[in-house]
Amino acid sequence: MLSAVVSYHKVTAVLICLLLPMAAGAADTQPARDLSDIVANMKQRTLGPFAAVSWHCADGSVLPPVPYACREHGGGYQHGRWGLTALELREQGYFIGNVLAATTPETLAAHTQRSQLQLTSILIEKFLIAADDGWILRQARFRRGVLQDEDESNAAIHTLLRLVSHPEWRAAKYLLNREAARLLPRRGASRSLTKLRGLATSIAEADEGFLVLRNKIHSNPTADDARRVRDYLANNSNPELTAALEELAHAIDAVYREIDLAKNFRHFGQKLNEWKIGGVAWEAAKELDKSSSAAQRLRIAAGVMLSLRSQLTTRLSPEDRLHAIDVSLAAELTAFTAGREVLAAAPDKTRRQLLRILRDNSRAMFGSGLLSLREWRALNDTFKRINRNDLNLSEYRRELNYIEQASHWAARRLSFYFQPAIDKLSQLDSEAREYIPDRLRGSPAKLHADLIAILLSDAQQLSGVNQEIFGRPVASGLRALNPGIAQGELTDIRKLRGGGKRRAVVITPETTADLPRVAGIVTAEAGNSLSHVQLLARNLNVPNILVSGNLLTELGAQQGREVFIAASPLGVVQIRYADESTNALIATEAASAPASLRPDIRKLELKNTALRRLSSLRGRDSGRTVGPKAARLGELSHHFPGKVSPGLAIPFGVFRALLDSPRSTSDPTPMIEWLRDRYAFIESLESDSKKEAAVVTLVLAELRNWLQTVPLPEEFLTELRQEMDAEFGEDGSFGVFVRSDTNIEDLPNFSGAGLNLTVPNVNGFDNIVTAIRQVWASAFTERSWGWRQAMIPDAEHVYPAVLLHKSVNADKSGVLVTMDIENGDASSLSVVINEGVGGGVEGQSAENLLIREDGSIRVISTASEPLKTILKPEGGIGKALASGSDRLLSNIELKQLLQLVASVKRDAATLLGEDSTAQAADIEFGFLNGKLVLFQIRPFVDNNRARRIEYLNTLDQQLAASATDRVNLDEKPVTTDKLSGV
Repeated sequence: MLSAVVSYHKVTAVLICLLLPMAAGAADTQPARDLSDIVANMKQRTLGPFAAVSWHCADGSVLPPVPYACREHGGGYQHGRWGLTALELREQGYFIGNVLAATTPETLAAHTQRSQLQLTSILIEKFLIAADDGWILRQARFRRGVLQDEDESNAAIHTLLRLVSHPEWRAAKYLLNREAARLLPRRGASRSLTKLRGLATSIAEADEGFLVLRNKIHSNPTADDARRVRDYLANNSNPELTAALEELAHAIDAVYREIDLAKNFRHFGQKLNEWKIGGVAWEAAKELDKSSSAAQRLRIAAGVMLSLRSQLTTRLSPEDRLHAIDVSLAAELTAFTAGREVLAAAPDKTRRQLLRILRDNSRAMFGSGLLSLREWRALNDTFKRINRNDLNLSEYRRELNYIEQASHWAARRLSFYFQPAIDKLSQLDSEAREYIPDRLRGSPAKLHADLIAILLSDAQQLSGVNQEIFGRPVASGLRALNPGIAQGELTDIRKLRGGGKRRAVVITPETTADLPRVAGIVTAEAGNSLSHVQLLARNLNVPNILVSGNLLTELGAQQGREVFIAASPLGVVQIRYADESTNALIATEAASAPASLRPDIRKLELKNTALRRLSSLRGRDSGRTVGPKAARLGELSHHFPGKVSPGLAIPFGVFRALLDSPRSTSDPTPMIEWLRDRYAFIESLESDSKKEAAVVTLVLAELRNWLQTVPLPEEFLTELRQEMDAEFGEDGSFGVFVRSDTNIEDLPNFSGAGLNLTVPNVNGFDNIVTAIRQVWASAFTERSWGWRQAMIPDAEHVYPAVLLHKSVNADKSGVLVTMDIENGDASSLSVVINEGVGGGVEGQSAENLLIREDGSIRVISTASEPLKTILKPEGGIGKALASGSDRLLSNIELKQLLQLVASVKRDAATLLGEDSTAQAADIEFGFLNGKLVLFQIRPFVDNNRARRIEYLNTLDQQLAASATDRVNLDEKPVTTDKLSGV
């Protein structure tokens, strides 16, 4: 049969389906176009995503569903045949209606984007089936032959054995490997908590009275929930719910039934001894037999999970490796149930005991794959630092805040593998976005979040901190990313149009690179602290608050309300409804805002139109002929020969000369005169809001359109071609990044990082000319103008230069600031780095490090961006799978960065400008074949206004006053019923 399987899988399912006519009576005969209706339709269809049931034979034959139809055709499988809707969706990467028997293990194990998308889509579909009453198989699962349990189980086992046979899947892809073992359908596989939550949700949808118990099962499930369900059943007056309630009670009993881990461990321990690896699991089983407390069971189960993860990289057979994962899954359930008991007893534990339980649980998080080895070691080091008797409150809070990050790390690790599939499937059904929260709720991450919330609440009480959402004190789940205060309408980012709303406080899944000008930001994902948009928000004093879990849902329910947000320099967060007092705070802050910046237009050499090679530019050219990007890269090229790729700058003068061209063929008025007339009219308007609206409607769109079509002077095009040939080589043999470089960025109090367009890796002269037009126009988008006008009102004197910078297909790239951006410590570096090109600048989930001058490193986060950007030889960019490595910056590369920073600090006046007041440099860098390359340097412009806001200083007063108080770890935490977290 196995040979038949291999032969059969050489024929694609798509070809099989296209060769067959639709079965009589099948409803799915036309491709579906409306994604929003597809899932609803499939839930109601008798065969769900399938058009018919057929035999699929090894020789490619597809036959009617009669007994033994493939006997004469080399064997085969009977299962559902996709309808046209499912076929079309699958071709577009929406992998639904999955049949494991029709998929080869080699396909699912391949290291390609499509293969990984297919596997993760299969797993999320299994989650949806369990959580949503069968999902698109709601009716089809009861139809004979649609999915054969034995065939699906055999295919799952075959796939899992293939995965565990490959070293990459045992190590780098351990989490994904383990999730496949947890979710793929196998006889005797471990039960899932997801089904319990799905059943409870279905009952609550039919009976609102069950909602409280449903929420209990979702957020804090225990074995005693079966009794609660039966008690509810005894008082239930709806006979239609009787069967569902009984099923739920039995399912809870099944999940929490005593698992004979000792037997599992003992068997596996014998295997380890056979391989002469050691008897760690066997010894743990003996200890488990003797143990009685929940904390002991948690410690032992977590230790076994850690050991089993390590053993997968040894000489075990694929079958034994798969058995090891199954034992690990069973141990996780033991750790989870023990954790629920531990949490119930938490009020009787001391701080030290709770920290010990957290440390033990971190081993379970690592053993489950939710933490990388580097993250787990970083946590371990933190637990050692915090377990001191001389700890002061400031240190205690800092270490607790670091420990809290493990919850974010776990979510990001799941996102690394599953986010592409979630993004696809959530277009069909938003419930797909619940996979990661559901997995975290049923994992050791749940206990971590609950215990750290208790300790953070305690620290908050000790510090006298008032952190709140809408008047309710909150201990955890809030973190200040940028300090400041703001007030505005609470708005989902997806509802903003164009340049946004200057007075909007936006809720966004992440701080996106194209974020329009807003008053404040509330985000569910921090991205990284050195992305362009984070630096821009920080520079402009726009508060940015990280909100997690149920708190984000709570905020989402308040959309449309006028809210006030505050994030203090020391990290205290408040989110309130706006009122007269907050109006006064905002008015006071606005009155004390610094005067607008006005660029020095006197030094502009607008008549200079000669193109400049990067090697000929120096810092003194900034703001004269070109912008600071090209000028400072010229300095870098001079100081660090060979580390900056060739470049060619198109000066301000070329753009200014273009403005002398007629507005149109029917209107000979020079564009520069038309602009001056429009700007004069706008300036005469009485209010800022009218001026803003007029600029958008009367100037920006028309100017952008004009720049796309106005004829370019032949002499400019001729010079451009000649200079490019000389600097870069034959046309078509190279790519360049076409980068904006205006006269109003990197000013003493305004960076403008990422404000205008960069067109990456453009190949071919005509394409480069088109990109130049796009970059010129980008300085006049509503978004760019909106952010810029917050500081610089002189719209008339915006002159974009353009830098053509030869492409470097970096293996990894990132951003560094030559100080700790959290506290200004100049002896440390803040670094973010990702695989591929453009790492860190677009807000990717990056490796985020704090590097001290002695070379020691504190990991803020590991890289978890699923895809890396690569440069295509023909031009443009593509995406490839990232490795998932928990360490990107090697020791040799670290040494090169430290040497670079030392040189930059020595020559800061030259590299950053004699008039720069910045205390640090912001540097974009990359590595190609282990060698450092440099892409940009600018002064790091930090805004200290937040530190001068009296209200924020008031929030921090108590925190500062209590900073040196000693913390007694052997006391029980201070408790309060008012504090809550996620």
